[in-house]
Amino acid sequence: MKNKVEELITEELLDQQLESRNLVREIGMPNKKFGFDLPMSHFLKLMYVHFTSQSYGSRIENRIIQENKLTKVPSSFDKGDAKTKLDKYGEIKISFKNTKGDFSFVQIRPHQKCHFYLLQAIDENFKPYTFIVTIDEIDDVLKEFKATNCHGVSKNKKDVSQEELRFTVSHNSAGWSYLCDNFLCNDLNTKLMNI
Repeated sequence: MKNKVEELITEELLDQQLESRNLVREIGMPNKKFGFDLPMSHFLKLMYVHFTSQSYGSRIENRIIQENKLTKVPSSFDKGDAKTKLDKYGEIKISFKNTKGDFSFVQIRPHQKCHFYLLQAIDENFKPYTFIVTIDEIDDVLKEFKATNCHGVSKNKKDVSQEELRFTVSHNSAGWSYLCDNFLCNDLNTKLMNI
């Protein structure tokens, strides 16, 4: 016997969703600024529903860079994703809340020559929480969350210049309170102008 959710998920509904997703991707994929003119919550929903995680991360990152008048940095610099007007380099990480209520921040590279990390956690209502962690603070954050190597890369354990770490924080946990109390940024543009 089907439950109410299964009854709602008809083949017709799925076909409509696929048609919508395919149309948005066809128009949006070639345009790296697709949706930038939308309000942020609308833009985040669009990214989450219609784009893959490989695609929406860089698009959200690029919108943050544009809206906060940052300069995109080539990956070959190994200094993060962007720099401020004061030539401070930052790494940007995006995480949507998963079904368990967790946010995961991956590929944190403490060896990078950047000045800060901008961690953005997006909740189920598509509200972004932005945390600014300086390079001097990142080791404490990684210890607090018992960060582990990404992707099971064993060479990371021997060569810190290759280290890529990950950590997870549960919404409304003690770890979440720690981030909010110490690193939550309510005025990102002003903060980035003064880093």
